[in-house]
Amino acid sequence: MEFARPSAREERALESAARRAAAGAAPERDAPGRSACSNGFAEHVSLSVQRGLLGTDVILRNEKDPSRRVQVFHSKAPNVLVGDVFFAADGHPLPRNANAVELEETLNPHDAGGDLPKMVHLSLWRATPEAFLGIGVEVAAAARSASSLGVRWKPLRLKRKDVDAYPQAALLDALYAAAECRDANGAVAVGDVLIGVNHAPLPEGLAPDAFRAWVDARRAAAGGGPPTLNLVRVTNPALRKIVLLRGGAVGGGACGGCGEDGGGLCLGGAPAAAGPEALYQVARAAPRARAPGR
Repeated sequence: MEFARPSAREERALESAARRAAAGAAPERDAPGRSACSNGFAEHVSLSVQRGLLGTDVILRNEKDPSRRVQVFHSKAPNVLVGDVFFAADGHPLPRNANAVELEETLNPHDAGGDLPKMVHLSLWRATPEAFLGIGVEVAAAARSASSLGVRWKPLRLKRKDVDAYPQAALLDALYAAAECRDANGAVAVGDVLIGVNHAPLPEGLAPDAFRAWVDARRAAAGGGPPTLNLVRVTNPALRKIVLLRGGAVGGGACGGCGEDGGGLCLGGAPAAAGPEALYQVARAAPRARAPGR
């Protein structure tokens, strides 16, 4: 199957998403297929498209970042937006390092012998680029094993004066911040705010027991393998101080995965010596360098 070579305009589409959003061209959030699973930074979109559109009206590509996530690069299909991250097909999670072109060929009936159903069900992670402006960047951390990220999370409860001084901080309230972590390669930093696990957006306002159950369910749904943590890395210095203070951060202390002292929730055991498999930033302040081809 032949693919149309992306134009220079399409090549710049992903890099300009945040700038377009800031200019008031943010995608509609009430499109059919939106899931109730969402927060201020991202949402889970679940929809079905004709398989024949993959590779034609919907072109996938791997991100340029080390993660190589499968991302929508070009779309003429309703409700499928440039920048959406494709993480499951027909209920089956994509393996890590999935190749976008091979995925198109597998899901397209012309390449699969025509024996597949006409429609394919897609699960998409749709970040809200404008939500990160003035706060920080979207970061995802993937571990080599299920126990390789020893992080203690605490509920982030902001005070009224925090939001009055920095209105954008309201998006962080009622989520969970990394209060303590042990990761030699820095996949998760103290003060990072969790917004999703395995590309399922974290609901706001979960009590600690509900938070633990929700994380366990997300990991079980992915077969219990190594988790991918979707994070906000707060780069605004003033907001970062607030997050560290309200989130009960204690610095870069070790989290052995065996205690609950201080009221924290330790999700994951002692870090593996190999460290994280990937760490990447999705939103950037400056456009990324252009790479040839897909």
